[in-house]
Amino acid sequence: MYLISFKSTHHAMMMEMKVKEKNLKALTIPTPRAISNSCGMSIKLMEEVELEKLINIVEKEDLKILGIFKVGDNTLEMVYEGK
Repeated sequence: MYLISFKSTHHAMMMEMKVKEKNLKALTIPTPRAISNSCGMSIKLMEEVELEKLINIVEKEDLKILGIFKVGDNTLEMVYEGK
């Protein structure tokens, strides 16, 4: 599973809309402190999704993200850094 963290609430809401348009199950959550100390929103994908599919949405919609993280058992690994 992946977690996407954002630089703004607006971009999180846009991404939420785009993943739902693609019938992907996602949950909007507060950004974990391990990623950022500032308050913000993240989207956690609740099913396996290809990383390239997420990157394509981010780049096509020009969304400002902190990064895309692979969620493991008690781990978060950045697999794509935002621009």
